Parts: sequence; C-alpha cells; structure tokens
Amino acid sequence: MIEEGDHDGAIADFTSLLRFRSRLDDDYLDLAYSRRGKALTEKGSYDEAFADLNAALSLKPSDDVALVSRGFVRYERGEFDGALQDFDTALQIDGDFARAYAGRGYALHHKHDYKGAVAAYSKALPLWPPRGLAVFF
Repeated sequence: MIEEGDHDGAIADFTSLLRFRSRLDDDYLDLAYSRRGKALTEKGSYDEAFADLNAALSLKPSDDVALVSRGFVRYERGEFDGALQDFDTALQIDGDFARAYAGRGYALHHKHDYKGAVAAYSKALPLWPPRGLAVFF
C-alpha cells in the first residue's frame, strides 16, 4: 500500500496490527512500527513517524528501512547531522540502498557539501535506473 501511495490505508492497517502488539513477536512488532513510520513519514506526519521509527529501532537497530525513514524525518526537521548518521548506518547494513544515498545527498547539499552531495547522488542513480532520482522528488 505504501508503494502505491495509499498512506492512510497503510497507516490504518499497521495501526490495526499494533492493537495486537502483546501477541506479536518482536520481528512483526518492529515491522509494524517501521512500516507505519515510513507511511507517516511519506504523509508528512513527522512527529508521529519519529516515535514509530524509534520504537522500531529499539526492537531492531538494524532495520535499514526504519533508519532511512527516520533519516528523512530528521532531514525535514533540519537535523542534517542526525539524518546523515541514519543514512550512513543504513548503508552499512545495505550498501545498495538507493534512498539512503539520495537522502545523504539531500543532507550534504543542505550542509553546503556539494561535492559530497554529487558523490551520494551518483551512487544512488545506478541503483534505481528505471526512474533515477525522480523517484525521490
């Protein structure tokens, strides 16, 4: 649902799943928080997203999707150093994560590190050839 742009539907589904949190093992609980946080991030509900993503990362610190989503929340808040930290950690987990490279590029650009931003974008582009960086804008 998230990939199709139905953020409200995804949020509702993951919220329903979280009603059963006491019955879920940590992997499913992490997944529910992480994916609801991603949907909230893409919807622009940054405070709620940040809380969900932190909950997911407390359960599974290696959740690269949660790290990248939290990186974008931090980016939107102007917390560029924190965003870079999240993107870099995600790239340590998955060195081919195009959104992490693109997020790195955004944050570096806002820190006026244009050379670093171009390097990050250059790594993102070949990882998502059908759509290039247009998918991130």
